[in-house]
Amino acid sequence: MTNRLENRNWLMLRVQLRKLRGPGYVAAVLFPLATGIVFGQAQAATIAAKSVSFPDVESAVVNAKDGDTVTVPAGTATWVSPLNIVNNITLQGAGEAATVIVDGIPHGQSDQAGDSERGRPAPRQSSRPEKERKIRGAKGGEVSGVARARGHKRAGSLILANLERDLPFRLTGFTFRGNGEQRGNFNGEIRVDGNSHAFRIDHCTFDQLPGLSLGVSGFLWGVIDHCRFNLNGRQPMHISHQTWGGKDHGNGSWADDPFWGSEKFVFIEDNVFENIGKKKAIDAYEGARFVVRHNQFHNCGLSMHGTEASGRGGKQVEEYNNTYRNDDGAPAEQIRSGCIITHDNTWNDAERGHVLQVYRLFAYPQHWGYCNGENPYDDNAPNGATGYWATGTHTGASGATVLTDATKNWEHNQWYQPGAVYIVRNKTFEAAATNMIDKVPALIISNTAHSLMGSPRNHKAPAFGGTGRPLTFNTGDTYEIWKVAHALDQPGLGRGDLLTGLPGRPAKWPHEVSEPCYSWNNKLGSGAAVNLSSTEPCIEEGRDFFNGTPKSGYKPFIYPHPLVSAASAPEARSR
Repeated sequence: MTNRLENRNWLMLRVQLRKLRGPGYVAAVLFPLATGIVFGQAQAATIAAKSVSFPDVESAVVNAKDGDTVTVPAGTATWVSPLNIVNNITLQGAGEAATVIVDGIPHGQSDQAGDSERGRPAPRQSSRPEKERKIRGAKGGEVSGVARARGHKRAGSLILANLERDLPFRLTGFTFRGNGEQRGNFNGEIRVDGNSHAFRIDHCTFDQLPGLSLGVSGFLWGVIDHCRFNLNGRQPMHISHQTWGGKDHGNGSWADDPFWGSEKFVFIEDNVFENIGKKKAIDAYEGARFVVRHNQFHNCGLSMHGTEASGRGGKQVEEYNNTYRNDDGAPAEQIRSGCIITHDNTWNDAERGHVLQVYRLFAYPQHWGYCNGENPYDDNAPNGATGYWATGTHTGASGATVLTDATKNWEHNQWYQPGAVYIVRNKTFEAAATNMIDKVPALIISNTAHSLMGSPRNHKAPAFGGTGRPLTFNTGDTYEIWKVAHALDQPGLGRGDLLTGLPGRPAKWPHEVSEPCYSWNNKLGSGAAVNLSSTEPCIEEGRDFFNGTPKSGYKPFIYPHPLVSAASAPEARSR
């Protein structure tokens, strides 16, 4: 009976995707996958764990093969070792109210500890070069970076599924509960990595877990649906596509087409997010592509990190038909790279919609360097052979955060022009600085005839290991003004040349194409529009983002996701 049901489900999936994509798509892409599962599942088995205890569940999982189902009965158990899954199976509890796993993983334990004890290979880790490096580009621009080595130990997960094969995987019918500790795990208490393009996590409750609830990484496509996230100030989810197309650090995703409205995303749909602590969000990194739709959020939402930390930034997100409820009227979260298509969402209370930002303009990122007009990764706009657009000396008082040059007669705000960013740099201080962090520039936000104001947001630098020092000038300091047309991976940009490694090689502007952000029909409960905005001069409305304007030719992917409509829910569950 189980085999017939699974065959029927996969056939239903193929039929639905044929309607969406046409027969050629199914024949070329889905048929090898589907037939491998449908015809191969004649040997699929259902393995029943004797109890909810870790040894019994682990024993059943170890004996399961691709396509098998491991069922876990009702009960409550505390696990103190991580469960590692290396085959594409279904792990099915008896229902959220019935099968409860308490996260008792000791603080500081890594995933590798559990693996080595059982004689299995450690899960694949992200590649991160260990040495600090400097990249010298045109006109001597430098980028410096430090990262941890490949295979470094990460905080241990409760469950780690490492899905190397492009086969279906499902996790369903559990409650995962914290034990009151806070472990600071940003990798995911439940973590799924690998290459499956048909993974599903559904009908699970993530209840007050001690770290990030769910981490999804690698080259995964699939759906997270009908789950509940009861948060305690930790983020519910991180999404990354660092190994998209077999590449590294999100570089493959940034070198590929967007595929809007397709199945090539991580779908987050029909979930409930309840945050009783500090507001947190679903977050995205390293080329992440995800869709957030038909969810309910309380004191949380979604955001996208930029190319400012450990790899490339998140690349694209679709957000629609969600309901956001905030107790304090907080704004929607930041989008720091790539593109967002957001429409038909409702906020009960929000100061503003998503803000589009580029952190490299004012905070030091360890791998990519400041956006300063000479950084080889950016689309710089040099002024002839010198590169800079203006130079001179500060004639004002020492310690000033406003540059004054009494010899100039600038036009009002000539150094603030939407569509590009003018950057002022204290070359005297840069020459004396002993590290890249202290070579802080500032984007120009206004100027008079004899003075200019740099962005005051350099105080955010401590989040990136900096001192938080704002750009200041002493009497007689030499300054230069540089111009950048586009920052690497900024909001409103998309596919570019392939880079490799971290920092990316070659160290050059990858010729990224325009991929504007779009917002329409997003409203407060009062009916007022909730729009995109930006304070960065290089992010221009009407070029990099559009409000009240649907994206031409865009059509959302079929809802519900075919992996949801083609599969059965757990026999016993509570919602």
